[in-house]
Amino acid sequence: MRRSRQDKVTFSDRLISVFASLFFSVPTSLFLSLKISQNLLALQLDFTVGGKGFLILVSMFSLLAFLFPKVIPNLLGWVWNIFMKN
Repeated sequence: MRRSRQDKVTFSDRLISVFASLFFSVPTSLFLSLKISQNLLALQLDFTVGGKGFLILVSMFSLLAFLFPKVIPNLLGWVWNIFMKN
């Protein structure tokens, strides 16, 4: 049987996607904010990404998981691939 291109994504599917992505997006946001702060420190700028930056990253990943539930695993995998290469 063939799947249609327009698979219906319900509201509960979107909420499940957000809660499932939190398991991976919280550590990803933590490492990403630390890496950004480390790079800014290397440039000798008096600016760091603190708790607000971390919360912004978590909320950004959660919003993306709600809006695009099938894309967020690929996005987080792409970010982790970049972490592993560096």
